[in-house]
Amino acid sequence: MANGVSGLDVAWGKVANAQSYVVYYKTASTGWSSFSTTSTRATITNVGSGKYYYVQVQSIGANGVKGNYSKVKTMTYLSRVNITSLVYNGNNTLKWNAVPGANKYQIARLKSGDKAYTYLYTTTPSLIEKNAVGGIAYTYQVRAMYQTTNSGTAYGAWSSTKSVPTLVAPTVTLSNKSNGIRVTWNSIRGAIRYIVYYKKSTDKGWSSAVTTNLYYPILNAQRGALYYVQVRPVGATVSQPYSSVKSIVFK
Repeated sequence: MANGVSGLDVAWGKVANAQSYVVYYKTASTGWSSFSTTSTRATITNVGSGKYYYVQVQSIGANGVKGNYSKVKTMTYLSRVNITSLVYNGNNTLKWNAVPGANKYQIARLKSGDKAYTYLYTTTPSLIEKNAVGGIAYTYQVRAMYQTTNSGTAYGAWSSTKSVPTLVAPTVTLSNKSNGIRVTWNSIRGAIRYIVYYKKSTDKGWSSAVTTNLYYPILNAQRGALYYVQVRPVGATVSQPYSSVKSIVFK
């Protein structure tokens, strides 16, 4: 028995000559509810997060002959975490919904190049990883926990994965020079090079250039023409995001 994506997942061994099974479940404050299935696994969907459930299964043979009940299994149900945001702004800031009944959360984090997840823990529905390494991608998953000293730990289902590249958009400045347009921008931690995109307002497509500098000259620009420019940093494993588009008339 385990907490699944949409409810409490239950599985059992096949019983010889059984034609169907009845799954019974309840909380400490409710009577037994049940439903039938011909499979050897089922999901109890109408469950409440943070509630403690009792579950047992009975086999049904030919002509409705009832077999023995299984042993009662118990578990605290915890709903699946939904990651609501993941932002890099010098730190990785991860947020998710609070899960009723959870008193702790487990975060699985994988950095580009890592062979295995690193596990982090918090009692609040958020995590700030300070000084995230620039230029690589981080992937996260989160699940709720209910941890007690007497009955051990119950785990909710893992959230879907969420990734963020640890690069921020540069701030671009344009200026007119005698030989063309000078494009400059601030250094982005983790960037190993930059891609400069530019075009005249009458061009159909963008031209681009790659540089490791923090500037780029657009030479032989057409005087009186309106130019659009943006810059994108590139890290070791990630290439995002674009700066905002800047414009200038070359004079």
